Amino acid sequence: MTLQIDNDKIGQLPSRRGDRGNVLKHPGLHNTVWAFGGGKGGVGKSFVTVNTAVLLTKMSKKVLIVDADLGAANLHTLVGAESTRYSLSAFMSGNVKDFASLVTKTPIPNLEIVSGDRDSLDSAIYSSKKIERLRDGLRHVDHDYILLDTGPGTAPLQLDILLSAEETILISTGEPTSIENTYRLMKCLFIRKMRKVMKNQKSGELENLLKKVFSTSSPTKIKKFGDIFFALHQLDPEQEEYLRAAMEHSGVSLLFNNCTHAEDARLGPLIKRGCQDYFDIETGYLGFIQNDEAVTESVRNRTPLVVHNGGAPAAHSLNTCLQRLLLNARRQAMAL
Repeated sequence: MTLQIDNDKIGQLPSRRGDRGNVLKHPGLHNTVWAFGGGKGGVGKSFVTVNTAVLLTKMSKKVLIVDADLGAANLHTLVGAESTRYSLSAFMSGNVKDFASLVTKTPIPNLEIVSGDRDSLDSAIYSSKKIERLRDGLRHVDHDYILLDTGPGTAPLQLDILLSAEETILISTGEPTSIENTYRLMKCLFIRKMRKVMKNQKSGELENLLKKVFSTSSPTKIKKFGDIFFALHQLDPEQEEYLRAAMEHSGVSLLFNNCTHAEDARLGPLIKRGCQDYFDIETGYLGFIQNDEAVTESVRNRTPLVVHNGGAPAAHSLNTCLQRLLLNARRQAMAL
């Protein structure tokens, strides 16, 4: 069965009133940081990142794409950029001191890149100093939008980069393994965020209460995130409210790529509802991108799809997803 669902008819995203505490934004600048991730490789994460960036440049925005898929970088290939002498990992490890020296132009006006090309084998090894250096470097970039293409999976470095952005877009396909890994990534993201919320509370009261929740509750009683909130409420309603407020608006949105069947396109809303039920945390759904031969042609030509064939169905879907993301960002800004 071929796709017959109109991407434009999918409901708009709800507003998010929460503030994720974006640490990548320089206080004197007005850039916006988005991170793109996935539970597994091969889902088209880099493809979506590059084409979203190009669409933003068509709106007269200055955009920087950062290849944070350390060890498997390929953004420079997709955008038709030349290899660079130094990569992002050289900066994160301290071998390069000036982040701005990594920023290079691409063939596309208003689009620049920090490449991950030439990464060493140990580039993906986690270190808190690496993430701090990345944050510091991005704080001094004057682009309107910064798009981070992270590596797949649930490694601590990937999780921290995803959590640091204002919006996190998780890419999946309709394959069962991809969906399963997306759920796993979301679970790891929210658990890591919960731990950071605990650490940020100087009194340590929340951390002590949560330890009590897990030490006194039967494993059969803690099946969902909502069970954690419920158990915490029984001990201290104010702390439960504090944690829920910090966790409620995740900034995470789902996007399904390479959809070949109508059933694939319907997965997004279903999984969004499933996430709401299991995590008790709001997530968004941006839409889907259908399987399109023009995508393969654009990759072979090292040209973004929206440049290679802007009239292709997949290019239209990419633009639709971007408009939903921008709408959500405007609603969030109005709510703050």
